[in-house]
Amino acid sequence: MTKVRESREVQAEEKRPKRVPLHEQKRNVLTASHREPGYVYRFVNDVINPDGSSRVESFKQAGYEIVENPKTRIGDVDGNVSLGSSAIANVGSGRRAILMRIKKEFYDEDQKAKQAQITEVERQMRRRKVEAKDSGEEGTYGEVSIGER
Repeated sequence: MTKVRESREVQAEEKRPKRVPLHEQKRNVLTASHREPGYVYRFVNDVINPDGSSRVESFKQAGYEIVENPKTRIGDVDGNVSLGSSAIANVGSGRRAILMRIKKEFYDEDQKAKQAQITEVERQMRRRKVEAKDSGEEGTYGEVSIGER
């Protein structure tokens, strides 16, 4: 059996990094390393709410805390760094997002409350005209069918 030797051009071509067009690049700019178990993480835009309060402060009042870990690496692109001790990502148009976290038990509690509101709205939409009439409510008619996932 003879051994085929590759030319230097072929060897150089194999070592050269493959070009990936921009539209094919799948970079996730909002990922974070060094996540601690038992917490749910999210990026919060550092903007002012319509009522004049800080969005970050609103999250703090809801139980979120700013992630303070200098080892945290943000995203797959340059420009997102852990400044000081908090993780900050540039999200475009001159805006920044701050990595925050909440204990999973609080997050689950909040999600359960949100789902209870959705379930109640769906229950009201499913009611039949007769049920609404019996309850003394006016203006309800027709029928709505909602499928479960």
